[in-house]
Amino acid sequence: MYEIDLLKEMLEIYSPSGQEAKLATLLREEMRYLGLKNVHIDPIGNVLGEAGSGKPKIILCGHMDTVPGFLEVREEDNALYGRGAVDAKSSLAAMIVAASRLNTKALGTITVIGVVDEEGDGSGIEHLLRTKLDADYFIFGEPSGVDKITIGYKGRIQFALKFKTAGGHASAPWTSENAVERGYDLWNRIRNNLLVDDIDVADRFHEVSICLTVLKGGEFPNNIPENCCMTLDIRVPPQLACQKVVEELNRIVEAFKKEHPKVLIESKVEGLLDAYEADRNSLVVKGLRTAVFRVLGRNARLVRKTGTGDMNVIGLRQQIPVVTYGPGDSRLDHTQKERIDLDDYLNSIKIIETAAEYIANNH
Repeated sequence: MYEIDLLKEMLEIYSPSGQEAKLATLLREEMRYLGLKNVHIDPIGNVLGEAGSGKPKIILCGHMDTVPGFLEVREEDNALYGRGAVDAKSSLAAMIVAASRLNTKALGTITVIGVVDEEGDGSGIEHLLRTKLDADYFIFGEPSGVDKITIGYKGRIQFALKFKTAGGHASAPWTSENAVERGYDLWNRIRNNLLVDDIDVADRFHEVSICLTVLKGGEFPNNIPENCCMTLDIRVPPQLACQKVVEELNRIVEAFKKEHPKVLIESKVEGLLDAYEADRNSLVVKGLRTAVFRVLGRNARLVRKTGTGDMNVIGLRQQIPVVTYGPGDSRLDHTQKERIDLDDYLNSIKIIETAAEYIANNH
């Protein structure tokens, strides 16, 4: 079956962030084979193709890149295993096939896009924004589950810290502050105090979460560490602006600096994106809900995720109806057990196709 063969071939191309070119070339050729128009790879490496013409303009957008870590591609028990099976090559493949099925119908313009660097710095989606992409509706391909629609993502702050001390011989730890220990002390201070008293938390989506993702320090086993670097990943719910969290971070850091004058501490916000929640009454949400019911015979669930996605970028800056949908269990993202149920994948193609028809007919 073509749909499964396409996904399998996509999975067999290892495409961590920065290495998407081979996959983009494959998708360019497959889009042309399927009859899409204006198929091309843009200057940054995104691959684009169009079906239909006129209004409305609906964009189906998934990402080609994955996190690092190759997984053997295999089919077993009606599932495909491989890096990107869930996050998010199955969503992108479903969008490409759905767009091809809509190509001969008078339903407006369907643009399908495979972007680069979603797992990295988001350069693919940023490039699209700079080109002033024209769209009335936007659907992002990420694993929501075949019968679920993601309407909300938390915001994200990437916060970097550097610590510098005098250092010295490990046999005399009293002679210098320890950069690693002071870094860990500040990490604990932030984790235990960051806005925990300011929010009435109803669930995980509505809380501030924080994760220490990078920690580097020390050079020699018999030296007091004089350098330490760490990165914190902080997820922020819709009821808080990320800037308010940054202000609280800076307050905690400044207080810690005063307590440890012999430690040089530098802090930097390396990334900031506010939370986004879609209008559940928008036409794009209604279209997907209708499609899920028509294809699966059951009501779709609207879900909010504790992660952050390109939907935040488009929703906040383009001010157009946007939502996220795709097959797969997001709990398998980035794991060694990443796999997609093939029935869910095939049904998601029908759902995306049906949703686009509903949106176009009710625009």
